[in-house]
Amino acid sequence: MGWTILTLLALGLAAVVATLAQRRQELAAMGRHQAELERAKERGSHAARLQYPQVDLAKCIGCGSCVKACPEEGVLELIHGQAIVVHGARCVGHGRCAEECPTAGIVVRLGDLEERRDIPALTDKLESTRTPGLFLAGEVTGFALVRTAVGHGMAVAEEVARRRTMDERDELDLLIVGAGPAGLACALEAKEQGLSFLLVDQDRLGGTVAHYPRRKLVLTQPMELPRHGPLKRTSYQKEDLIALWTQLAEREQLPLRTGLQLETVEHGPGGLTAHFAGGERLTARNLCLALGRRGTPRKLGVPGEELTKVCYGLVDAEGHRNAAPDHVVDRCDAACEPQAGAGVVADRAAAASDQIEIGIVHPDAVAEGQGLAETAEIGQMPDG
Repeated sequence: MGWTILTLLALGLAAVVATLAQRRQELAAMGRHQAELERAKERGSHAARLQYPQVDLAKCIGCGSCVKACPEEGVLELIHGQAIVVHGARCVGHGRCAEECPTAGIVVRLGDLEERRDIPALTDKLESTRTPGLFLAGEVTGFALVRTAVGHGMAVAEEVARRRTMDERDELDLLIVGAGPAGLACALEAKEQGLSFLLVDQDRLGGTVAHYPRRKLVLTQPMELPRHGPLKRTSYQKEDLIALWTQLAEREQLPLRTGLQLETVEHGPGGLTAHFAGGERLTARNLCLALGRRGTPRKLGVPGEELTKVCYGLVDAEGHRNAAPDHVVDRCDAACEPQAGAGVVADRAAAASDQIEIGIVHPDAVAEGQGLAETAEIGQMPDG
C-alpha cells in the first residue's frame, strides 16, 4: 500500500511539473506573440491592405487550428488563449483559417475600405453597381490569389451565359480584357458555355503572373480550370504555370489578341464599347475587366529613365549578381529580391524606405533583406 501511495504521489508530482512546464512555455510563446503584435503595429503591418481574417472572439475556443492552417507566416497567433490577427498585411486570402475553424469563428473579408479609393463597388455577381454588363474579376476586385481569380472568371462567364438571349445582333456576348488567370478562366468557361467572346491583353498571356521574376513560386491551391480539370500541384514555378496556360489556350484555340491597351469603356445602346490606344474599338454585350492590379508601372519622371540600364520590373534577380543595381526604388518585395536574391555586396543598393521590414514585404524577403542590411550590404534612405 505504501509503495502504491508513493507511486501515485510521484506521478501526481510529475504531472504537476509537466503542467507547469507546459504553462511556462505557453506564457513565453504568448509573450513573444504579444511583442510581435506591438512591432507589427509600429511597422503598420497589423492592418490589412486587401483581405484579412476577422475573428469572432465569442466563438473562438483557442484551439489554434487557424494558426496551423495559414500558409503565410505570422498572420494569426494565439494570445491570451484566442486567435488574434498579428500581421494582417501578410494575408493574401487563402481562406484556410476559415475552412479549418471548428466553430466557424473566422471570416476572410476585405480590410478597412474607408480610405480606399481603389476597391470597386460590385454586386454579388461581380458586376459594377453603376454600369450594367460591366464585370470585374481577379485581383482588380481587391481579392488576391490565383484560385480566387479563376473562380471569379468562371463566375462571370456563367452569369453572362445565364443572361444570354438568342437574338441576331453581331456583337460579342463577352469581351474579356486581361489574359491573366481570371481572364483565361473566364475565356475557357465562356467557350464551355458556348458564348461568342474575345480575350485581349496589352502584353501577353499570363497577365501579372507573366511579369513575376524568373522561377518565382506561384501558389495555386487546390483548384480546377475549365476544360482542363484539377491542377496536379498546389504550387508551380512561374514558367511552368505560363506553359500550362499557353498549352491550354492553344489547344482550345481561344480567340486571343495582344497589344491592345485599354483606355476607356463607354456604355451605349449596343452594349459596352472598349476604346484602346491607337483608336481601335471593340463592342460587346458584356465586358469583363480582369486587369489585375499591376497595370503599367508608373515612371519616376526624372532625366535618364529612358536609358537601358533603368528597369521597371524585376525579371531575373540572378542577372544582377555581378552587376548589382545602384538603387532599387520600391517599398515591397521587389525592393528586396534584386538585392537579396542577387547577393548584392557592400552598399551598392539603397531601398527607398525608412525601414526594411514593412507590412507589404513577404517575410522571406524581409529575412534576407534584413540580413543584408545588418551587414551593410543594403543601404536605406528615407521616403521623399
